[in-house]
Amino acid sequence: MINSIIKKVIGTGGSSLSILIYHQVFEQWDYLHPDEPTISQFERQMRVIREHFVPLSLSRAMELLQENRLPTNAACITFDDGYLDNLTHAVPILQRMGIPATIFVATDFIGDGIMWNDRILEAVRSSKNDSWDLRNASLGVLDMSSPNSRHLAAKHLIKKIKHLPTKERTQVVEIVEEFAVPCNKQLMMSRKQLQQLDEFNIEVGAHTMSHPILNTLQQTDAKKEIVGSKQILEELLQKPVDFFAYPNGRYTEDFDNTHVDIVRSSGFTGAVATNWGAASSTTDMFRLPRFTPWDKHPSKFLYRLLKNTHNAQ
Repeated sequence: MINSIIKKVIGTGGSSLSILIYHQVFEQWDYLHPDEPTISQFERQMRVIREHFVPLSLSRAMELLQENRLPTNAACITFDDGYLDNLTHAVPILQRMGIPATIFVATDFIGDGIMWNDRILEAVRSSKNDSWDLRNASLGVLDMSSPNSRHLAAKHLIKKIKHLPTKERTQVVEIVEEFAVPCNKQLMMSRKQLQQLDEFNIEVGAHTMSHPILNTLQQTDAKKEIVGSKQILEELLQKPVDFFAYPNGRYTEDFDNTHVDIVRSSGFTGAVATNWGAASSTTDMFRLPRFTPWDKHPSKFLYRLLKNTHNAQ
């Protein structure tokens, strides 16, 4: 059934741009990251992109989009945050298939840094407790007795903490980490590894410094986060950083027109959000939508992505 539906829509995407968003690519399925692809799943998805789409770098796609010369079923691959496994697991596949990509980096975590949500996830993973009593942080009592309950607990914590002001969020994370073994993994790329990306046809974009929800910040602090990440990356890479990704990325909920204006006036060429859809020549280049590829089966992945090409913003 799904194959016949695919045949009806394939090649009909028109001049819209699908920008895919990934975060990590794991060697094996991880119960704390159930929606993230494994290496083999990512390879199958990239094969679909190679066979049925025209993969472009974000910079080239932006040029063609604004000139109204975008090829049918154009697609870009993007990653958020700057995880090491982007380089070790994803880049070899992208290289083999000749697919360019963009990695958006939160600069505070380059090297041995760890993002607040990963601190939560690694605390959940390492804890020896069967339950956590977090009533003193208004987070209830959490069941930690099985992998599934730990996944649900982590999901609950991240949802509750995500939109707190940065200082308060850090305080709650520290309370959570009292139940855990300190994380000593290197999760993010180093400065040297980021510098190597250019030889692999990987563009680097800015993703703020500390990955805050911009709507929780004063305007001056938001500007410091946006401009600071661009300056740090440009100094590191010795080249312009043209693209920006809004943390969490949902327009109006996580960022608003104030932040769009800051990005626009800071020398960026364009910016990506996480609202679903495809971009057209009339799309605001500083609020480009992105598609999240959750489907693991290649046919379902292709079908959903083809449907997304018709949802031009």
